[in-house]
Amino acid sequence: MNSCNLAENSCNSDSGLIYLMDRQVKQDRWRAVTLYFSIILMAYPFFLNGEPAFSNNKDTATAIFPLSTGWKFKFGDNPGYATINFNDDNWRSIQPGLSWEKQGFGDYDGTAWYRIKIPSEDLKSKKTLGVNLGKIDDADEAYFNGTLIGQTGKPFPGRIPRPDKTRIYKIPPHLVNHGKNVLAVRIFDTGGQGGIKGAVPLIGNFKELTESFNTSQFVPLVFVGLFFFAGLYSILFYLQMPDNREHLYFFLLSFLAGLFIAELSEFRFYIIDNYRFWNTIEILSGIALGPLLLRFHCVFYRLHETIFERPYYLYNALLAAVLILIVALTQTGLMPDNEYHDILVNYFWVPSLIFPLARMSRLFYRQIRRRNKNVMILTAATAVLVFSITNDLAIVQLEWIDGTRMLPYGVAFFIIGVATAIAAKYARLQQATKGLLRVPMVRMEIGADSPPVRINCFGMLEIFDADGLALSAEMIQKRKRFELLKILLVNFKRGVRKEEAAAMLWPGASFSQSISNLKSLLHRLRAIFSNSRVIVLENEHIRLNPEIVQTDFSLFEKLYDEAEDIIKSGNFDVGEKTLKEALDLYGGDFFDFDPNFELAISIRERLGQKRKLALLSLGKIYLFAERVEDLMDNARKILAIDDLEEEAWRFLLIGLALKGKRNEAMARYEDLKAKLMGELAVSPDPLTIELMKRIKLNYPESGLNGKAGLENADREISVHQLMRSLLGNIS
Repeated sequence: MNSCNLAENSCNSDSGLIYLMDRQVKQDRWRAVTLYFSIILMAYPFFLNGEPAFSNNKDTATAIFPLSTGWKFKFGDNPGYATINFNDDNWRSIQPGLSWEKQGFGDYDGTAWYRIKIPSEDLKSKKTLGVNLGKIDDADEAYFNGTLIGQTGKPFPGRIPRPDKTRIYKIPPHLVNHGKNVLAVRIFDTGGQGGIKGAVPLIGNFKELTESFNTSQFVPLVFVGLFFFAGLYSILFYLQMPDNREHLYFFLLSFLAGLFIAELSEFRFYIIDNYRFWNTIEILSGIALGPLLLRFHCVFYRLHETIFERPYYLYNALLAAVLILIVALTQTGLMPDNEYHDILVNYFWVPSLIFPLARMSRLFYRQIRRRNKNVMILTAATAVLVFSITNDLAIVQLEWIDGTRMLPYGVAFFIIGVATAIAAKYARLQQATKGLLRVPMVRMEIGADSPPVRINCFGMLEIFDADGLALSAEMIQKRKRFELLKILLVNFKRGVRKEEAAAMLWPGASFSQSISNLKSLLHRLRAIFSNSRVIVLENEHIRLNPEIVQTDFSLFEKLYDEAEDIIKSGNFDVGEKTLKEALDLYGGDFFDFDPNFELAISIRERLGQKRKLALLSLGKIYLFAERVEDLMDNARKILAIDDLEEEAWRFLLIGLALKGKRNEAMARYEDLKAKLMGELAVSPDPLTIELMKRIKLNYPESGLNGKAGLENADREISVHQLMRSLLGNIS
């Protein structure tokens, strides 16, 4: 009766945790789906690019058409250049959309003029006209028939550059002539490339120009709201479960993505109409990008902090402080705008990205070799991010090429990858824990000689007490407690030094504080097992007590070693039984519930290799006894683990030969040759080649009783004899 009540109470407490886990996974999946949907929307701004659509139908009142040809250009300054009757025949032609440096006019900083003549038939409209000049580097004044129609930024002295703002100016109807019309643009370049850059200028109905431009600028705002909302949701979730720090860094990265996307929309100038402010925000965001990327990956994959990381964080903090100081100097006019931008970005910020990218590249290389799908998702997302950074440096900072800025899109794509990886991680955690959370409803049969606590680490985590009741649910409620248990499990045989465990659990805390935290955590962990002797301290090492705790992986290794000794003694029946007992324990890869736990990776590989060796030993037993069906089934199990294991292929080929399926054996042999050549660029082992020769000679398609080829049996080694040579230590 007491046992039933205990099980019932445990089930009731677990139902709340089941609800919490289900809600957590649904929310994470919802976030991933939401951001996946945003990638479809993300293609839209690529086609707009801040350029309104135009129509060449000039007979309509709403016609919009490009001013792509006919522009004249000259360095210098003269107010007369704006007048309608000025003779510009000796001026040089220029193409709008590219800086004058890109068109061979030299590296010139100062004042220059653009002029274009517009026939009156191109300006037929019953409504107010307007002109969209696109973005101009750095400040400008626009004149129509000698009259100023608009200006953006300020020239020398007291210059205010506005290279990121699109110029749309209204042309009053009374300025339009029935004959010749002239549009003149006076441009002030304070440094770097200058001129009408980016979009080709457009002229037409002012209302249509404005509405088309506003539509193109609205799309980035949708992304700003989307990523701010995703970040807000993530920080609320972090406040509920502060141990899951990846949600904190996801919030920061989402907020950063929103700032980068905001750079695509000029609506930001309606909030704060200050180019210096938004340029500073952009650079500060870029400085924060490297440390945030690094911290997120370290937390997500639970990597230990290297000796280089803290100096790197300090370097970026110093860089941000220097930026704020330089901005203050530029506001007072003590430093030119272009100097702080070029010096800070080209010589300090760009090199600061090398360390996190190198660290992440090394992590990706190691994890991809293990075919970790989550890492592959993050690798693709980070590759897009790195490409966008490189692209923007070449376009905006180093000015090597012309093109579209990609960094906001790269950051957005990276956030989508991060959200997907987090959702996949928690979905996997739920899959691994959903079943075991309901285990308390069922008792596990515990033998009389079994230790009081049984922990299964193959596949999903299972922890059973002396009564056979599951305790796993209580382990995952608190992350630190769960982390300590995992550290003790991977160090089950030798234990771990308490200082080392404290440093892994609290890398940023002082020694005394981390040791104090560890003592408190050990007390709470022992309380779950209701046995203070579950965890012991021996020679400054903490470990799980093997007299009380039994793990499936340690029992697996023990049974495997015993089976190998038994087989060597010639007792194949007992050896086979022991091997099967060991393999029955292998319910999945070691620590499959947390495949990214770095300390478990080498153990997982070792246990996986022993599993394969155990199957190979079973294959030798089946081969010796000529149990063909068991031999072939066992061979297929091995090939499902490692399809390049030649010994398993030989088992399969012999089984097919003994069943009289010579043609199928030959086909499988060709498959093996193709795999080895395609993946390893090698040929089959000489023993495999010799085996196929004997199969062709001794076993026709009719099977063991066939006659073809048997006349050579007295001169050739039979397959049965070759089988004995494959048995190794059994024969």
